[in-house]
Amino acid sequence: MYKISLSLLTAALLAACSSAPQPSRIAQVSDQAAIAQLPSVNLPISASKWSQWQCPRGETLRTRYQDSNAQQLIVVHQQREYVLKRQASTNPIIYSDGQTGFYSNGYYAALGKAYSDEVRVGGCIPPR
Repeated sequence: MYKISLSLLTAALLAACSSAPQPSRIAQVSDQAAIAQLPSVNLPISASKWSQWQCPRGETLRTRYQDSNAQQLIVVHQQREYVLKRQASTNPIIYSDGQTGFYSNGYYAALGKAYSDEVRVGGCIPPR
């Protein structure tokens, strides 16, 4: 497991995509309906089929929305499935269950322990 800070991970995701149209900003919103209205980057994920992200060292992340409004994300890593809820963030997009977090700016993704510096896998690129 890699040890890096969440702020370093976020900075790395944003630096990797410096041409992203939106600046990084975290909204102070707790209502899920309000979160659904936040502007955000488009992730290459759908509710109808699995997306497979290629990660360093040959690892993969499989992702699919559990619902059509993208409020819950299913992530599979090393044969373990996580169901994560959308958090108040616009770039990177964050999904978490309080213990595990998925972070993506649409160009790169990482999966790690929520609210800590523990990253299970990072630098994953989406399907082309």
